[in-house]
Amino acid sequence: MTDWHRLFEKYQHVADHKAERQRQLDAAATAQKEFEAWSVRTIPRLYAELAVIAGARADELSKEVGVKVEVSIGPNSAPDVHQPWLGYLKLALGDVRVYLYAAPTPQTYVYLHLLANHHDLRERVVTRQGAVLKRAAGDGYELGYLDGDPAGVAHTQMPLDALVYRAFEQMADAQAPLLTPASSP
Repeated sequence: MTDWHRLFEKYQHVADHKAERQRQLDAAATAQKEFEAWSVRTIPRLYAELAVIAGARADELSKEVGVKVEVSIGPNSAPDVHQPWLGYLKLALGDVRVYLYAAPTPQTYVYLHLLANHHDLRERVVTRQGAVLKRAAGDGYELGYLDGDPAGVAHTQMPLDALVYRAFEQMADAQAPLLTPASSP
Protein backbone atom coordinates (compact mmCIF):
# COMPACT_ATOMS: atom_id res chain seq x y z
CA MET A 1 0.00 0.00 0.00
CA THR A 2 1.29 3.46 -0.80
CA ASP A 3 0.80 6.31 1.63
CA TRP A 4 1.75 9.43 -0.26
CA HIS A 5 0.63 11.69 2.53
CA ARG A 6 3.02 10.04 4.97
CA LEU A 7 5.84 10.19 2.42
CA PHE A 8 5.18 13.91 1.89
CA GLU A 9 5.37 14.41 5.67
CA LYS A 10 8.81 12.78 5.67
CA TYR A 11 9.97 15.14 2.95
CA GLN A 12 8.52 18.08 4.86
CA HIS A 13 10.28 16.95 8.04
CA VAL A 14 13.62 16.79 6.19
CA ALA A 15 13.01 20.22 4.63
CA ASP A 16 12.07 21.69 8.03
CA HIS A 17 15.18 20.18 9.61
CA LYS A 18 17.42 21.62 6.87
CA ALA A 19 15.79 25.05 7.23
CA GLU A 20 16.27 25.00 11.03
CA ARG A 21 19.89 23.96 10.64
CA GLN A 22 20.46 26.80 8.18
CA ARG A 23 18.86 29.28 10.63
CA GLN A 24 21.23 28.03 13.33
CA LEU A 25 24.25 28.37 11.04
CA ASP A 26 23.18 31.89 10.03
CA ALA A 27 22.68 32.88 13.68
CA ALA A 28 26.13 31.49 14.58
CA ALA A 29 27.74 33.39 11.68
CA THR A 30 26.00 36.62 12.77
CA ALA A 31 27.12 36.08 16.38
CA GLN A 32 30.67 35.45 15.18
CA LYS A 33 30.73 38.67 13.14
CA GLU A 34 29.35 40.65 16.09
CA PHE A 35 31.97 39.13 18.41
CA GLU A 36 34.75 39.93 15.95
CA ALA A 37 33.56 43.51 15.54
CA TRP A 38 33.34 43.90 19.33
CA SER A 39 36.86 42.46 19.73
CA VAL A 40 38.35 44.84 17.17
CA ARG A 41 36.65 47.81 18.88
CA THR A 42 37.38 46.72 22.45
CA ILE A 43 40.99 45.55 22.42
CA PRO A 44 42.48 48.98 21.57
CA ARG A 45 40.36 50.49 24.39
CA LEU A 46 41.67 47.84 26.76
CA TYR A 47 45.29 48.52 25.76
CA ALA A 48 44.75 52.25 26.27
CA GLU A 49 43.31 51.72 29.76
CA LEU A 50 46.06 49.26 30.69
CA ALA A 51 48.70 51.71 29.38
CA VAL A 52 47.38 54.45 31.67
CA ILE A 53 47.54 52.13 34.68
CA ALA A 54 50.95 50.75 33.67
CA GLY A 55 52.27 54.29 33.16
CA ALA A 56 51.13 55.29 36.65
CA ARG A 57 52.72 52.16 38.13
CA ALA A 58 55.93 52.82 36.15
CA ASP A 59 56.02 56.34 37.64
CA GLU A 60 55.57 54.89 41.13
CA LEU A 61 58.34 52.36 40.51
CA SER A 62 60.64 55.13 39.27
CA LYS A 63 60.00 57.21 42.40
CA GLU A 64 60.34 54.26 44.80
CA VAL A 65 63.26 52.38 43.25
CA GLY A 66 64.70 54.60 40.55
CA VAL A 67 63.91 52.11 37.80
CA LYS A 68 62.51 53.48 34.55
CA VAL A 69 59.98 51.24 32.79
CA GLU A 70 58.80 52.36 29.37
CA VAL A 71 55.17 51.67 28.49
CA SER A 72 53.94 51.69 24.90
CA ILE A 73 51.15 50.34 22.75
CA GLY A 74 52.17 48.50 19.61
CA PRO A 75 50.33 48.96 16.35
CA ASN A 76 47.13 47.02 15.91
CA SER A 77 48.97 44.61 13.67
CA ALA A 78 45.87 42.61 12.93
CA PRO A 79 42.69 44.58 12.39
CA ASP A 80 41.10 41.22 11.70
CA VAL A 81 40.52 38.73 14.51
CA HIS A 82 41.50 35.82 12.28
CA GLN A 83 45.12 36.75 12.95
CA PRO A 84 46.90 35.22 15.97
CA TRP A 85 46.90 38.48 17.96
CA LEU A 86 45.56 42.00 17.94
CA GLY A 87 48.28 44.51 18.72
CA TYR A 88 50.03 44.55 22.10
CA LEU A 89 50.97 46.56 25.16
CA LYS A 90 54.73 46.59 25.79
CA LEU A 91 56.68 47.22 28.98
CA ALA A 92 60.41 47.70 28.55
CA LEU A 93 63.16 47.85 31.14
CA GLY A 94 66.61 47.89 29.59
CA ASP A 95 66.82 44.87 27.32
CA VAL A 96 63.86 43.08 28.90
CA ARG A 97 60.47 43.33 27.24
CA VAL A 98 57.08 42.11 28.39
CA TYR A 99 54.34 41.99 25.80
CA LEU A 100 50.72 41.71 26.77
CA TYR A 101 48.77 40.61 23.72
CA ALA A 102 45.24 39.52 22.94
CA ALA A 103 44.45 36.26 21.17
CA PRO A 104 40.77 35.88 20.25
CA THR A 105 38.97 32.56 20.01
CA PRO A 106 35.86 32.17 17.86
CA GLN A 107 32.60 33.38 19.45
CA THR A 108 33.76 33.05 23.02
CA TYR A 109 36.46 35.08 24.67
CA VAL A 110 39.67 36.89 23.98
CA TYR A 111 42.56 35.49 25.95
CA LEU A 112 45.29 37.82 27.16
CA HIS A 113 48.82 36.46 27.32
CA LEU A 114 52.05 37.79 28.76
CA LEU A 115 55.30 37.13 26.94
CA ALA A 116 58.65 38.16 28.38
CA ASN A 117 62.03 37.99 26.75
CA HIS A 118 65.46 39.49 27.04
CA HIS A 119 66.71 41.28 23.96
CA ASP A 120 70.15 39.61 24.19
CA LEU A 121 68.82 36.16 25.10
CA ARG A 122 66.55 35.47 22.16
CA GLU A 123 66.11 31.83 23.11
CA ARG A 124 64.55 32.82 26.43
CA VAL A 125 60.84 33.26 25.93
CA VAL A 126 58.65 32.93 29.01
CA THR A 127 54.88 33.09 28.85
CA ARG A 128 52.50 33.44 31.74
CA GLN A 129 48.78 33.20 31.87
CA GLY A 130 47.13 36.57 31.74
CA ALA A 131 43.37 36.82 31.80
CA VAL A 132 40.26 36.36 29.77
CA LEU A 133 38.53 39.37 28.22
CA LYS A 134 34.77 38.95 28.32
CA ARG A 135 32.00 40.96 26.80
CA ALA A 136 29.93 42.88 29.35
CA ALA A 137 26.68 44.81 29.08
CA GLY A 138 26.37 47.08 26.09
CA ASP A 139 29.72 47.46 24.41
CA GLY A 140 31.62 46.98 27.66
CA TYR A 141 34.14 44.43 28.79
CA GLU A 142 35.65 42.93 31.90
CA LEU A 143 38.67 40.82 32.65
CA GLY A 144 38.29 37.43 34.26
CA TYR A 145 40.64 35.02 35.98
CA LEU A 146 41.48 31.86 34.04
CA ASP A 147 40.87 28.27 35.12
CA GLY A 148 43.54 27.16 37.58
CA ASP A 149 44.68 30.69 38.34
CA PRO A 150 45.97 30.72 41.93
CA ALA A 151 45.18 34.43 42.31
CA GLY A 152 41.43 34.20 41.76
CA VAL A 153 38.40 32.06 41.04
CA ALA A 154 38.00 31.15 37.38
CA HIS A 155 35.94 33.63 35.37
CA THR A 156 35.37 35.99 38.29
CA GLN A 157 36.22 39.60 37.60
CA MET A 158 39.91 40.55 37.63
CA PRO A 159 40.88 44.20 38.19
CA LEU A 160 42.91 45.77 35.37
CA ASP A 161 45.60 46.60 37.93
CA ALA A 162 46.01 42.88 38.69
CA LEU A 163 46.90 42.20 35.06
CA VAL A 164 49.33 45.14 35.04
CA TYR A 165 50.88 43.73 38.23
CA ARG A 166 51.44 40.40 36.47
CA ALA A 167 53.22 42.15 33.61
CA PHE A 168 55.51 44.02 36.01
CA GLU A 169 56.08 40.82 38.00
CA GLN A 170 57.02 38.95 34.85
CA MET A 171 59.45 41.73 33.97
CA ALA A 172 61.10 41.40 37.38
CA ASP A 173 61.31 37.62 36.93
CA ALA A 174 62.85 38.06 33.46
CA GLN A 175 65.54 40.27 35.03
CA ALA A 176 66.72 37.42 37.31
CA PRO A 177 68.94 35.68 34.70
CA LEU A 178 70.73 38.99 34.18
CA LEU A 179 71.79 38.97 37.83
CA THR A 180 73.71 35.70 37.42
CA PRO A 181 77.42 36.33 36.81
CA ALA A 182 78.65 35.31 33.39
CA SER A 183 80.71 32.12 33.45
CA SER A 184 84.34 32.24 32.39
CA PRO A 185 85.27 30.45 29.15
